[in-house]
Amino acid sequence: MEQAAEQVKIFSERKQQTYSDYFNSKTTSKSFMPGDQVYLLIPDSSNKLYARWTGPGEIIKHIPSHSHLVKLPDGRKRQIHVKKIRKFQMRVNTVGVIFEN
Repeated sequence: MEQAAEQVKIFSERKQQTYSDYFNSKTTSKSFMPGDQVYLLIPDSSNKLYARWTGPGEIIKHIPSHSHLVKLPDGRKRQIHVKKIRKFQMRVNTVGVIFEN
C-alpha cells in the first residue's frame, strides 16, 4: 500500500510539473516603467462582468509584490496588481488623402 502511495505521489508531481511548464511557456511577462501610460481594469459594480478598462493612468512606481502605484485619470493614486494593467496604445486617427495627377 505504501509503495502504491509513493508511485501516485511521484506521478502527481511529474504531472503537476508538466502542467506548470506548459502554462508558463504560454505566458508573457509584463514590465512597466515609471512614467508609462497604462489602461486599468476597474470594477464598475459588484458584478465582475461589468468591469471595464479605463485610462490612461500613469505608472508612478513599482511595488515588489507584482503591483504598481498608478496615478488614475482623476488624479488619485492607487496600488494595482500587474494582471489588471495593460499598456496604453495611442490610437492614430488617419485621414485618407487621394492625390490626383
